[in-house]
This record gives sequence, C-alpha cells and structure tokens, in this order.
Amino acid sequence: MVTLNNFFVKSEVTFESCDIPTTEPNYVSYGNTRYCHKGDISSTYWYGTDFGGEYVIRKSTHWVKIFTKNDIISHCERIKNCMWHFKGERSFNMCGKAYLKNFKEI
Repeated sequence: MVTLNNFFVKSEVTFESCDIPTTEPNYVSYGNTRYCHKGDISSTYWYGTDFGGEYVIRKSTHWVKIFTKNDIISHCERIKNCMWHFKGERSFNMCGKAYLKNFKEI
C-alpha cells in the first residue's frame, strides 16, 4: 500500500497539472542531475488531504513522460526508482497533484 511515508519508493503515477501552493513545502529535494545543478532545488513537495483523499503535489523540472493536449513527450527514463508522469501544459517548473490512491507499486 502506498502512503506518504513510501510514495517515493518504486511507484508510478500521473500527476495532473495544478497551481503551485502558496504555503511552505513539506519537503524539498536537492539534486545533481542533468536537470539541475548540484545544490539547486530539484523538486518540491506538498502533502495534504481533500475531498479526493490524501495527495502529493510535486513541482519539478523533470518527469518521465509529459502528456500535453497534442503530444506525449518522453523526458527522462526514471526519477530515482519511480515512474512519475505529468499531464498538462509543458513549462520549466511544472506542478502536478496526484492522489495516493492512484499510486501503483512497481
């Protein structure tokens, strides 16, 4: 079962485009990848609960696949050991929301 304590370990989900939260993030990931320089913010995460259940919001420059209105773009092979996709308009820092109930263990 995927929870807020393990969603980042071997999971797959498609995040749906959403607004960037105005509150402080719950977690900030720093990286050294081809998508960000060492010490720069790689991804930012917010956790919450609403009518749909528990969710994760992720703002990031890198996704495995990006689904736009007219295209499917393969962006990178994996994010650590996860397959996280984004559905929405492509931009530099895309922000998406996914409910824990939609995460699949891989």
